[in-house]
Amino acid sequence: MAAASAAAINPSNILAGDENNDQQYDLFISYEWGIKKEVEPFHAKLEAAPQPLKVWRDNRLQYNNDSLYAQLGRQIKRSRLFLFLLTKAYTQSTMCKKELIYAAKLGKTIICFMIEKMTSDEMGDEIGFIMGNCVYKQYYKNPKSLDPKKDVRHSNWFNDYFDDAKELILTNLNVFKFILKISFFQII
Repeated sequence: MAAASAAAINPSNILAGDENNDQQYDLFISYEWGIKKEVEPFHAKLEAAPQPLKVWRDNRLQYNNDSLYAQLGRQIKRSRLFLFLLTKAYTQSTMCKKELIYAAKLGKTIICFMIEKMTSDEMGDEIGFIMGNCVYKQYYKNPKSLDPKKDVRHSNWFNDYFDDAKELILTNLNVFKFILKISFFQII
């Protein structure tokens, strides 16, 4: 019985990223399309970095008979971490909130990058509730700005904060892998 259970949670299968595995991506990026021009270079840098990550975002949607919800749900399931880029537009997007709530429901490790400064009221109860259980960083401040009143939205966050963002993602990914290995050894 233990051997069958161990095969189901074999870390070498999960971490290898083969096609029979439910964990094909390191990171799912959820964002509102208004910041697509910022997300594209961030995504590219994550995949081209010295420790490249396998990243999924909606630029990989297949327009076929598979529903949008089924595709998004499957890719959230297949990702080790869920990253959402919080802006005011994100809080207004029904689709973005559905992705976030689904990731929380699945028990995914959730990371939030606050791209825009906002109050908890502006965030809304659903997002605010989930924020209480996730890792988040504030990337809306311009490190070159001397006026804190202007630090509400920094459009170059993906360059100025890239090293910090990548380190946070890698740390959480390594924690995921470590917990997975411990779970495997407890089964054996």
